[in-house]
Amino acid sequence: MSGSSLNPVSIAVSIFRTSQLTSGIARWLVKVDRKEEARYILGRLRGETGENEGKADAEFQDICNVNEMEKKAPYSDSYWSMLTGRGGGKLHIGRRVQLVIWLQVSDGTFRSIPSV
Repeated sequence: MSGSSLNPVSIAVSIFRTSQLTSGIARWLVKVDRKEEARYILGRLRGETGENEGKADAEFQDICNVNEMEKKAPYSDSYWSMLTGRGGGKLHIGRRVQLVIWLQVSDGTFRSIPSV
């Protein structure tokens, strides 16, 4: 049996990842105020007729709504804001998540180093 990677599962995963990527492109286009291009991409991706009619418009409206909410937020959701705790409230959730991630990374790294 050959080691072909073109099986139905890998094809489905590829299609799913491509769908996510193009949605991300549409979000970026809305963020930089290129809404017509974003709507066009979503229409081509989701389809415009039959049972898919209206899905692209609904997703486009959701993207626009989220974009407006992000503009109104007092702090950005950037990595720097998470790292410094800006806008994180009293619990500093972003910094706590960051700490947990780096503790897990370092734990795995240092366990693999043989002791002297």
